[in-house]
Order: sequence, then C-alpha cells, then structure tokens
Amino acid sequence: MNCKFTLLLCILFPVCLKAQPNYSEKQQKLEMLHWIIERSPISAIKSEYDKTMQETGFPKTLVTLKDGSYYGETPFDDFGYKHIISFEMMNGEMIRADYNEVNENGQGKQEDADYCNRMGQSGTTPAIAYPEYEKQLIKKQLPDKVDAVSGATYSMYRFRLALAFAILNAQ
Repeated sequence: MNCKFTLLLCILFPVCLKAQPNYSEKQQKLEMLHWIIERSPISAIKSEYDKTMQETGFPKTLVTLKDGSYYGETPFDDFGYKHIISFEMMNGEMIRADYNEVNENGQGKQEDADYCNRMGQSGTTPAIAYPEYEKQLIKKQLPDKVDAVSGATYSMYRFRLALAFAILNAQ
C-alpha cells in the first residue's frame, strides 16, 4: 500500500463509519432510548423514538427481514423488568409474535395476576395490552403503526424497542 492510499483511508474510513452506525453504536443508541422511555414523560418519547430509529437506520417495515426466528430484549428497567420479544418471519411477513415484560425472577407481567389486578384500575392490563400489540404488528407489519392501548402507552414504546433489539441481534 502506498502512503497516499493509506492517508486517504485514514481520512475516509471514519467518515464511512459515521455514515452507517455499526452494531455497537446502534446498541448504545437503543440503550439510551431505553432509559429515555423509562424516565421521561410520554410527550418527549415519540420524538426521541423517531429520531433514534432514523439515526440507526432501523427498517420502518418488516418485509426486509429474512425468514427465521428473532429474539430481542432490553436491559432491566428501574422496576426490575426487561422487555422481551420473539417473533418469526416467513415469506416477508411476520407470522408470530410473543411479547412480555419479565422480572429478574423470570415472572412475566401477563401471568402475574396481582400485577394485572393493580394495573386493571388504569383501564388495561398486560394480559390485554401485550396480545393486542402482537396482533396489530402481525396485521400491519409496520412497528410504527402499532397503536397504543389506552393505559399502556409506555408499554407500546417498550414493545417497539424490544423489536428494534431483535432486529439488531439479527444484523
């Protein structure tokens, strides 16, 4: 390699890296978004979510994903839950999705009757909201078109974020 070519690589390589965030940068951005979702008012989350998805280049549609099984999870939140999704793609469509928020002991919110009873006072429960998010995603095939269930808007963003982690894991 001659010196001019090496110098050109040293100048252009960092620029190329910035053009398309690598896995580590995308993971860091998703982890920052996780904490924004957990610690911000809902009014601030939409713009931060949209900005992060654009910066990281996550697909707006699922049709670009290869056939197969996907799995993603967020870090644990301030309440001791991580947000987990698994789904399956076949012929450019999501055909199965399973989402839950699971505590450090492995218990999911959907199966926690006490938690669901307490949350039911807000108008919904994880046992109602999470299957609705799964159903919407399978029907619409567009994460950004999954509408919030009243009383579970934070969970909708956690759901979308877990989906982004699953797509990141596949890259």
